[in-house]
Amino acid sequence: MTQGDGETRYAGMRCIIAVLALLLTPILARADDSGPPRDVGTVRSDARVLLAHTARLAGVDPKQIVISDVAVSGDRANLSWNIGKERGLMRFVLSENRWWGTLEESNYAVVPHPDLSVHPAGGLVHFPRSQTSGYDFSLRYSANNAGNNTNFAGVRARPPTHAEFLPYPTPYRYVADAVMFFDFGVDGSKPVSFQRGSSVDVWFPFVLDDKLKYSIVYSAASTAVGPVTGTIFDNVLHFDLPAFTVTPVEPFMGEIDGDFR
Repeated sequence: MTQGDGETRYAGMRCIIAVLALLLTPILARADDSGPPRDVGTVRSDARVLLAHTARLAGVDPKQIVISDVAVSGDRANLSWNIGKERGLMRFVLSENRWWGTLEESNYAVVPHPDLSVHPAGGLVHFPRSQTSGYDFSLRYSANNAGNNTNFAGVRARPPTHAEFLPYPTPYRYVADAVMFFDFGVDGSKPVSFQRGSSVDVWFPFVLDDKLKYSIVYSAASTAVGPVTGTIFDNVLHFDLPAFTVTPVEPFMGEIDGDFR
């Protein structure tokens, strides 16, 4: 290798490093923002990811989301956003090295009261975030053998504890890998068996690392199932479930984990 070749390669490496640094640096704060610029940039970037699902449901390209007035103070933040003709506010709290969207004030955030009846032909039950620890959780359940007046009961969702939580950013060596726990049961006195074809969709109130794969493991009627690998799009995880049975005393208990591919 000649000296000229070495200088050219060195210059190329410096160019690559400079580009990577730009890609990894959060978007800079703007004139209408306040707070530490790096934190403001991270909140602004995370908000765009968290709002992408809402925008797409409204028929708006997520690239058209307008975010303004980002204010960060310590471990709290808030901002304003525009999606098409709709406007809203978001609030964040920093926890487990993640900015969590704790409150969204807009028409999009209003979710009708869920239909808790278990319909034998199948159906959809979608829970307000206020009932599921900030996660947006929905269950599309398949045909089943539920009797008359059977309802879903005891639906809960919670974030992992510090000891259970997948670290973020995620190192190559880690022990905890959970990002969510949830469970639900049925009332009455008889088990309900659901055919193959049910699915779970979960929007997360913090940004998921889409370079990881996510899977669900669960137990239902004393039977452990999984891991079932899901897909991720717009910070929503989707899982297709095999057949399962839920009883009034043995609920469906699920855990969602993240791992390197």
